[in-house]
Amino acid sequence: MTIGDVLATVAGVVAFCASLWAALLVTLLLFPARTGRASERIEQQPWRCLGMGTLVSGTAGVIAVVLLNQPNGFFKLLGWVALALLLGLATVGSAGLSMVVAKRIRASDADVPPLRASGYGAGLLVASGVLPVLGWMIFLASLLTSLGAGALTTARQRKGGRATKAAPAPAPVPIPAASGYAHE
Repeated sequence: MTIGDVLATVAGVVAFCASLWAALLVTLLLFPARTGRASERIEQQPWRCLGMGTLVSGTAGVIAVVLLNQPNGFFKLLGWVALALLLGLATVGSAGLSMVVAKRIRASDADVPPLRASGYGAGLLVASGVLPVLGWMIFLASLLTSLGAGALTTARQRKGGRATKAAPAPAPVPIPAASGYAHE
């Protein structure tokens, strides 16, 4: 192993963390209602979200990996589509989880603007996965919880045999425009 290999590995980890942080913020900003519902799910039913995430990753995740390992190109495509859908659900749920962290940051310090608190929340979630062993367990638990929250948020609830929509999410917290940061 050369120093180039070490630097390439470190650069890969940094690039992964930066792109995951950006994906969480973009999802949070593009889909505020859906991430708000995922945030509420995580706050109200964290164990149900964790259980659902474990169930979804144990079934759909295994099916996606099996399809990816098939020699037929069509089945490989189905595996990639299933994996992309799972990652999309996890991204929505993770953006909701970062919204929970952002709410708690703002509760402890009201002077932090909402967009900055969201950035801090997403950064803390991503950075927790860098810490060896304990951080990996935290990252796995947050990933499974996020996957479950994303799945529960996007699935329609059935009551009495008819599909109904979930209760409307509260109004999203307004994010100030860039001009609000002129003092920096």
